[in-house]
Amino acid sequence: MAWELLVPIAKAQPLYVANQAEVPWALRPWVAGAFGAGAIPLSEIGHIYGGRAARPTKPIMVFCPNTKAISFVVGGGQAEAAELEELAYAQQEQMARRPMAERMAEWRERRGYPTQEAAQGQIAESLRERGRDQIRNPSKYPRRRKPDPNRYRRLPELTERGMRGKWP
Repeated sequence: MAWELLVPIAKAQPLYVANQAEVPWALRPWVAGAFGAGAIPLSEIGHIYGGRAARPTKPIMVFCPNTKAISFVVGGGQAEAAELEELAYAQQEQMARRPMAERMAEWRERRGYPTQEAAQGQIAESLRERGRDQIRNPSKYPRRRKPDPNRYRRLPELTERGMRGKWP
């Protein structure tokens, strides 16, 4: 008779998120901290994670000083905290130097998309054209009906033990 011994193995996850109040709830399990916004300056990145030689596995949020823009610096457990600090300074400097509107305009130009002003005009014109088409061809666009007031009366009764009756 053979016996097997099962030993559960767990991975330790750091629960500390630096400057947790600045990190959105949805991102808290995924980021190591937020820097450059109020409480923690960028110079503390190397010290918070256990020294400048530490290698945080989670990305770091970097806030721009002038605007609400954020960026992420990702080390992935390969880059040291000192390198991440330098990258965060460079990222913050780039965000302060070039506003988001300029970067998005450049992005649109590279991909051949219209400018923001031209796109707004095109959207307005397409909505006007759809309205004209609805007037010219009413059979393509059926009229909206009023909601059926008896719709909720046909639903089955709900009781403590579950649903009784059948769905319509």
